Amino acid sequence: MKPRTTTTILLAATAFGLFEGLKGFVASRLRGQPLGWVDLLIQNMPWWYGWALLAPLVLWMGRRFPLIGDSRHRVHYAALHLVVATVAAAAHLALVGTIFFHSVRIQLPFSSPFALVIQWQANFLVVNMLTYGVILGAGYAVEYNRRYRESRIESARLAMEAAQAQQRMAEARLQALRMELNPHFLFNTLNAVSGLVRRGENDRAVTTLAHLGDLLRATLDRTAAPVVPLGEELAILQHYVDLEQVRLGDRLEVRIDVPEELDGALVPSLALQPLVENAIRHGIAPRAGPGRVTLVGWREGDRLTLEVRDTGRGLSPGRNGHGPSGVGLTNTRARLEHLYGSAAGLSLEAGHGGGAVARLWLPYRTVTMSENG
Repeated sequence: MKPRTTTTILLAATAFGLFEGLKGFVASRLRGQPLGWVDLLIQNMPWWYGWALLAPLVLWMGRRFPLIGDSRHRVHYAALHLVVATVAAAAHLALVGTIFFHSVRIQLPFSSPFALVIQWQANFLVVNMLTYGVILGAGYAVEYNRRYRESRIESARLAMEAAQAQQRMAEARLQALRMELNPHFLFNTLNAVSGLVRRGENDRAVTTLAHLGDLLRATLDRTAAPVVPLGEELAILQHYVDLEQVRLGDRLEVRIDVPEELDGALVPSLALQPLVENAIRHGIAPRAGPGRVTLVGWREGDRLTLEVRDTGRGLSPGRNGHGPSGVGLTNTRARLEHLYGSAAGLSLEAGHGGGAVARLWLPYRTVTMSENG
């Protein structure tokens, strides 16, 4: 394993351990039975360092027996991962439980480390198996992000060497946009899943991982068409919204008000997610209180309009966007220009009652209209 990967794993384990220690510190204060930092670190750090020790095995299993891609043995590999996850989870609990029994400085209701480990196996085995799955998913996400970066470098080199292939390269860049993965969003989602697992909310954690898997499949599918029916786009968007609502809870309300008769309208694939993500990340998330994001759509003759409105903090002064970069909006504008030329566009302006409004317009087309020329 590369030194950089090892360092990342250790830093992640340390961060999770400190975060759990901080939660324990606050909880003990609220209960009126304060614990010291040393005791809290002794209780939490071995758990995460134990998974840091097992992470290389999990990542190797993911590479050697892949669950994503054109694998003809996916069912067999999934069964193998289930067996390894069970063994790894049990071994982790045995190791950490023994360390916990001999190092913790509080009275335990167990006469031996064996009794403690047996109790932990009954309580935390499924939780630990889900942790195996989270690490496996993180490995796949990092690998696809690495491939995306390499594909961009290769595309740039080919563009310089073969000017005559500009159109072909434009299509390749459009496909490469599907592999654009936001590391912050992925980390926040995995952190939220970890919190659910630690709190014993296993069903909710599994549902969240399922939403993440569906979103990753849609985002990383290179074979998907550049335009899709609006109904399909909204279904993909719902997976992203569900993940953000796990993280933000009651602070986020999302409403989708698009007539069903527009479900067949063709729109650029993954064009709505950057608009909603921009509204949540820069408009709602920085606020302390609750906020709302509303997606509305309507047709006017041969034109389809989609609006994403938020009740966030509004636009930064002098900027055409919430934040300093606006990479997602810039990419969306470039895709609209590539697909429709001047017939489509994207604007971002301040809302009348606060917040911001992102408005996307494009020609109204359906699958039937496209087939008829």
